[in-house]
Amino acid sequence: MKSISFCVILLFISNSILAQFTLNRKINSFGISLESNMSFARINLSNEFIPTFGGTISNVENRSKPGFGLGINYQHRFNDKIGFKIDPKISFLETEVIFDLEGAFDRKFSRIKEYVLVEFPFGIIYENLAKKVSPTFMLGGNFGYDLTSDTNDPTALVSDENAFQISLEAGIGVAIAFKNFVLRPEVVFTKGLSEQERYLGVPSDSIDKNEMDRLSLRFSFYGL
Repeated sequence: MKSISFCVILLFISNSILAQFTLNRKINSFGISLESNMSFARINLSNEFIPTFGGTISNVENRSKPGFGLGINYQHRFNDKIGFKIDPKISFLETEVIFDLEGAFDRKFSRIKEYVLVEFPFGIIYENLAKKVSPTFMLGGNFGYDLTSDTNDPTALVSDENAFQISLEAGIGVAIAFKNFVLRPEVVFTKGLSEQERYLGVPSDSIDKNEMDRLSLRFSFYGL
């Protein structure tokens, strides 16, 4: 909890410092972003024999768990409708995967993984700031690094860790212009492209691919 509070304070201090830049606010603007998210694991099985459990994994069930993210944002406008944005942030995610085992021991077991990601989403955004209320569309990508990744930790819940995250992002929402700032709530879908961690206790040969997608409700506040 202390680390989360420190991150929140750091983000707001950083945003206050950035706001002091004397840039043309009609072209460049800064703000903050807050989001709630749900993560979805995508696991492809290889149906290999699993000597550890004396059977094979026949099915995988994903249970999504809520997370959240906090960040600052910068937006450069090419005109009143098209702009480029980047939103450095820290995200807290959690996934639970349930494995269904068949063979000598028919049973289910689950693995939970928590992520703390430093991320750098970026993209092209459409919004008509000539109107008080305008639909918005966003298309871009995201680079991230998992601070919880530690391949040398024998007590970790996962193995074969890949700390770097690469994904595509697409969003749709609405921009509401007030006197001095814009509020932009949007729904963002993030499709993971990089291999995720293999779960401890599940031999690597039994999993061909493990990727993660995300659905977020994001609120951005920035200068007009």
